[in-house]
Amino acid sequence: MDRRELTSEAEKTHQNRLSSATEEEEEQDAAYTIVTVLDKVANIVDSVQASQKRIEEKHREMENAIKTIQIDILKLAQAHGNTGFMVNKLLEKTRKVSSTMKEVRARVERQNTSVQKVKAKQEEMLRKNKFRVVIYQEETECPSSLSVIKEMTAGETIEDDFFPPDDLSSDEEYYIEESKATKFKKSGMRRIDDIKKAFSRENIQKTRQNFGKKVNRLQTRIVTPERRERIRQSGERLKQSGVRIKKTISQAAPTKETFKIHKKNKERTGAEGQEGIPEASVHI
Repeated sequence: MDRRELTSEAEKTHQNRLSSATEEEEEQDAAYTIVTVLDKVANIVDSVQASQKRIEEKHREMENAIKTIQIDILKLAQAHGNTGFMVNKLLEKTRKVSSTMKEVRARVERQNTSVQKVKAKQEEMLRKNKFRVVIYQEETECPSSLSVIKEMTAGETIEDDFFPPDDLSSDEEYYIEESKATKFKKSGMRRIDDIKKAFSRENIQKTRQNFGKKVNRLQTRIVTPERRERIRQSGERLKQSGVRIKKTISQAAPTKETFKIHKKNKERTGAEGQEGIPEASVHI
């Protein structure tokens, strides 16, 4: 009996040891699994933090890009405002130039009329100055052509060219040297011709073409063709909207027939009221 008890106790102790060993192993396995899980969680947290940092950096870059875009948009708005102001100035200058060109045309036309008048007067004067003189005496024949000699200064001598020639006929014309008035007329005519050449149609057309080319170059530099098309399209849209508004106003506005109908109704009401007044007096 004692042996059996001893063996049973030994078996129990052995089983207790085995159970404790298995429990320790299980605890070790659980701890190992917990450590591995914690390592994985730590790695995941690190990756999440790194991704968050990357996202924050990207957000900062996006904010900086948006700020630069806003600055560029403000600069473009300022540039567009300046270009609009310059375009308005150019339009004012072109209007002034067109007005000055009109004035210059009027002046040129006036000068042309004055030049034509001067030409007509000169032709009349030349016609009046063309006449013949035939002078005879009883025995001696007088020369028919004369020459006017200018006033002599001190030290000058009379040349033989101023004396009348020997061979003169009575049918020749009466010539007089050019005086100061004729020279002044000729110089005036030359100046008028120069002015005519300067203000001729060809020169005016050339100046117009050159000015138009310069204006077109400035317009192409300042306003792009895309913007011109946009402005033209916006103007067409405004015109269409104005036409639509006019149509709606014309449709909504009362016509003459409505006014006539209102007048007829008023006249009828007035006539009915006047008829009702004598009937009331008769009943009284």
